[in-house]
Amino acid sequence: LVSWRADRPWQQPERDQMEECAHSLTLACVLDQRGQWLSTRMSSLDRVQAQQSDRFHELLHQLRSPLTALKTFGKLLIKRLPSEDQNQLLVSNMLRESDRLQELLGYFDETLQAADDTRAAASTSAPLLLAPADESPEEPQALLTAADSLAHFGGALDIHPGSVAALLEPLVQLNQPLAEAAEMRLQLVPPAADIWLQFDPKALGEILNNLLDNSLKYSSPGTHVWLQWGLSHPDQPTLGGILLGDTGPGIPPTDQAHIFERHYRGRQAAGELDGSGLGLAIAADLMGEMRGQIEVYSPLSKLPWALPETIPTPTATIGTAFVLWLPIAAAEA
Repeated sequence: LVSWRADRPWQQPERDQMEECAHSLTLACVLDQRGQWLSTRMSSLDRVQAQQSDRFHELLHQLRSPLTALKTFGKLLIKRLPSEDQNQLLVSNMLRESDRLQELLGYFDETLQAADDTRAAASTSAPLLLAPADESPEEPQALLTAADSLAHFGGALDIHPGSVAALLEPLVQLNQPLAEAAEMRLQLVPPAADIWLQFDPKALGEILNNLLDNSLKYSSPGTHVWLQWGLSHPDQPTLGGILLGDTGPGIPPTDQAHIFERHYRGRQAAGELDGSGLGLAIAADLMGEMRGQIEVYSPLSKLPWALPETIPTPTATIGTAFVLWLPIAAAEA
C-alpha cells in the first residue's frame, strides 16, 4: 500500500490507520486466494458426487428389472403349485420379500433425489453481504428441508395404534423357514390378550427384522429364538414391551455399551460373517422417532422377567434379549 503527500508529513495516528488498512487488504487477498482454491476444490468434488449419483441412479434402474422378473416368476409358480403343497408358503414369503425389496428401492430412489437437490442448493454461491434482518434467507431453509427428507428411509413415520399380534405373526411365519434351515427353533409367546401399541408398522417391522436377522445369523444350531409381548414397564406404566430373545452366545459386556453406534461390530468384526454394524443403529433411531426405547439384556440371567416355559433354562453366561418399549394404545382407537 503506497500513499504520498507533499504538503506535510504523516502523523503517527495516520500511520497507524494506514497500517491497519494494509493489514486488512492483505488478509482480504489471502482469503480471496483461499476462496478461489476452495471453490475449485468444491467444483471438483461436486463433479465426482454428480458422477456417483448418476451411477447409483443407473444401478437402481438396473436392479428393478431382475426384481420384476423374480416377482413374475414367483406369481407364476404359486399358480402352478397345488394349494396343499407345502412350498406354497415359501413362494408366498418370496413374493412378500420381493415387495419389501421393491419398497426399499423406492426409498433409495427418494433418498438419491433428495441428495441431488441438497447438492444443487449447496452449490449456489452465497452473497458477500448479509440479507437485511427482516428478510428470511431462502437458501438455508431449502437446505434444511432437503436434509430433513434424508433423516431416514421411508420419509416421515405414520405412527398410529396397532395390534402387536397382527405384526408379529406374519413376521415369524416369514422367518420360520430360515430358522429351520439354520436348525434353530423360532416361536411366538403371546400374552393372554393381545396388546395394542402406538407404532409405525413398517418401522417396527424393520426393527424386528434386523433383530431376528442378528439372532439367526450369529447363533448356532439348536438355539431357541422367541418373540413375546405384553411386558409391563417397571417405571413407566404407559409403555408396553415387546421382547425378542435367543439362547445364543450372548453379547460381551464391553460391546453392549456401543452396539447401537453406527458401524460398530465389536467381537463380530473379527469373525467370518459379513456385516455393516448398521442394523442396531437403525433400530435405535427408529425407536426414538416412535417415542420408544430399546434395551438389551445379555446374558439372559439379567432379565427381570421369567423365561417362557417353552424356552430351556440357559446357563448364566449365554443368551440375549432385546426389549422394545412403545406407548400403549387402546384397541378401540
